[in-house]
Amino acid sequence: MSFESLPIFQHTKYTIREKLVSWGNVYEIFDEKNKKLGSINVKHLTIGTRYTIKSKDEGDIGKIEKKIISLTPTYTIKDEKGKKVGVISKKLIKFGFGEEYVIRDKKNKKIAECDGNFLNRTYDIKAKRKKVAKIHKKYVSVADSYNVDIIDDSAPTYLIVPAVVVIDNEEHEEKKED
Repeated sequence: MSFESLPIFQHTKYTIREKLVSWGNVYEIFDEKNKKLGSINVKHLTIGTRYTIKSKDEGDIGKIEKKIISLTPTYTIKDEKGKKVGVISKKLIKFGFGEEYVIRDKKNKKIAECDGNFLNRTYDIKAKRKKVAKIHKKYVSVADSYNVDIIDDSAPTYLIVPAVVVIDNEEHEEKKED
């Protein structure tokens, strides 16, 4: 089964919550009925930022790896065999307020953009200028928590779910720098 078609990526609504008590970052992934689908866990004792993507049913299904040397923060998403399935990178130049990310497929072709608005904590995912998904960070939460709505079937859900962790990681990195 390909990474893109795994059951964990076949939902239209997700809640992704950072686990409050854990050794390092652990993001738990839930469906619209609050059933746990899996998690994304930071890997310790590595060079650079690395996460493991785990499915409740399939076990380890992939990785997120931040490039150590890059003009902008860039994360490669890989399947369980280490094959690249996509890339998420922060735009070098942004227009207006908020954050902007580019989502690329395994051939490095741009398939979507993620534009964020820091003030209302919402990120819109657009493919070919059409909104296909929305990420919303909850205001009142002990740990970071995000709701993800897949609006269009063409949305690259297999890259949008990891994008939540990328966005959260980059927000925390920026706060450290300030």
